[in-house]
Amino acid sequence: MGIKVGMVGVGSFAQSFIPLFKAHPLVDQVLLCDLDQDKLQENCEKHDINATSASLDHLCDSDVDAAVIITQNWLHAPQAIQALEAGK
Repeated sequence: MGIKVGMVGVGSFAQSFIPLFKAHPLVDQVLLCDLDQDKLQENCEKHDINATSASLDHLCDSDVDAAVIITQNWLHAPQAIQALEAGK
């Protein structure tokens, strides 16, 4: 049984990581998370992903095993701390 990964941020940098996590043999599911609902939907269609989260708060309350923080640099520390405190 593989892990379920929540990717926080679907901007340009994430475009390299989404396919990598989808192809990883130990990852069963990739969930995308972004505050911009249009970007979120566009990337779900582009990468053939149907699981989403509207916010980091929602993702931290979900059953994902790990959170991948691919947001703006200045957000990394507080978002990583929030995810770690949620057990991700």
